Amino acid sequence: MHGFLHGQKLDMWGFVGVGFIISGVAVLNLLSKASVH
Repeated sequence: MHGFLHGQKLDMWGFVGVGFIISGVAVLNLLSKASVH
């Protein structure tokens, strides 16, 4: 059970990391579009 909970915790942080990456890419895209205009 402990291993299962530990795996879930890692998955949560994995989703958080992916979310940060997607947010960063979205922000960079918005900034690049804004600079073009």
